[in-house]
Amino acid sequence: MTTSSDAVAGHARLAPSSASRWVACPASVQHLERLAEEGIVEPDRSGREAAVGSTFHHFIALCLETGADPVEFIGDTYKASYWKDGKQHEEEIPFDEEMVAHAEKCLEWFERRTASRKWDFFIERRLDLSEVLVPGQFGTLDVGAIGEKDPILMVVDWKYGAGVPVSPKENTQAMIYAAGLWNAYAPDWLKETDPERVTIDLEIVQPRCHNGGGGWMLSKADLDARIEKISEAARLAIGENPPFNPGETQCKFCPAARAARCSAYDKWAFDTLSAEFDDDGFMSLPDVAGMSDEKVVDVLRNAPMIRQWLDALHARLYETLMHGKDIPGARLVVGRRPPRRFDSSRIGEAVVMAEMLLGPDAVVLKPDTISALERKFGKEAVSAALGDYIVQGQPKPVISFDEDDNRQPYDIPVDEFTDDDV
Repeated sequence: MTTSSDAVAGHARLAPSSASRWVACPASVQHLERLAEEGIVEPDRSGREAAVGSTFHHFIALCLETGADPVEFIGDTYKASYWKDGKQHEEEIPFDEEMVAHAEKCLEWFERRTASRKWDFFIERRLDLSEVLVPGQFGTLDVGAIGEKDPILMVVDWKYGAGVPVSPKENTQAMIYAAGLWNAYAPDWLKETDPERVTIDLEIVQPRCHNGGGGWMLSKADLDARIEKISEAARLAIGENPPFNPGETQCKFCPAARAARCSAYDKWAFDTLSAEFDDDGFMSLPDVAGMSDEKVVDVLRNAPMIRQWLDALHARLYETLMHGKDIPGARLVVGRRPPRRFDSSRIGEAVVMAEMLLGPDAVVLKPDTISALERKFGKEAVSAALGDYIVQGQPKPVISFDEDDNRQPYDIPVDEFTDDDV
């Protein structure tokens, strides 16, 4: 069986999934919109990893809605779209054994978590977030639950990502969904209950990341106080001259920061490093020996963000040079060639030839590394026996800042870019 996305067309300007960014840095919304119009960034286009997560979400929702066991859907596919290399792709992603195993654990947890009381459940429910944020905003809740007789509201967010742990504590996205669920579905008796006595339970379930997920509870009164600040950030984000506020949480995944297209992020990096520019425009850094212990701690604590900033600058310069622009002090030269390897499509033939021409000792060939075979039998013998099965990619260009660098200059292919790209 193949199913496909029934996501509502369009995109919420203030997406709950990126709320941790725009709440902390309201200016990021309009800044990213401008950069997107110029074709510099693609802020709202998710990659294949997100499509895999959507597949997991789809089938776990089916299990909750139908009561089916996840194994009943194994091998079924979900048609998801994602962006790669500036193009939109569609792929039927299978609900495989790994997803089934994680889904079973998630559903077992959900059954235990909800067993002690009766609930009204809301699965994959689109929420109008106009009252929570600003008019016209919306989002899709993974799972919501409201106690039939107990003053409790729960939000469950499945996170299939494995790389970055997600905590429920002060989780902006989960709080927005909790407020949206309350506005749309909380019964009158619950809304009339003292907000200090109403429990808001935020649950993040991240089965592929052992440090991620968990639960966090707060009162409805505490949620209201936080939502007031979130709402204010939303109004700032779409208003005139919203403030920039660079920092680790908001800049880590911000497309503008990652593309080195945010002057506020630049200034933050310079200030953190205490960098200065001389009359010729060259940057100088402070003497390490003269740094205070507090400054050393500040710089090293922010080292990951500073490295991200430097990586973004490098990527921007590389792209500019690849488009053929001459920039004093930097040029493209030919880098190292990739390691040699056996042609994977002919590995069987290579094993046979290695044993036939070099002897049985050659078939430690997992296949053995080419360099190891050369040390054992000599370069000429290996080349004569296996040269037809060895492939090596072309070297990629690298940036050189050394005027005396004698490596071969990199020639940009004429048809690599059109005139419109330069």
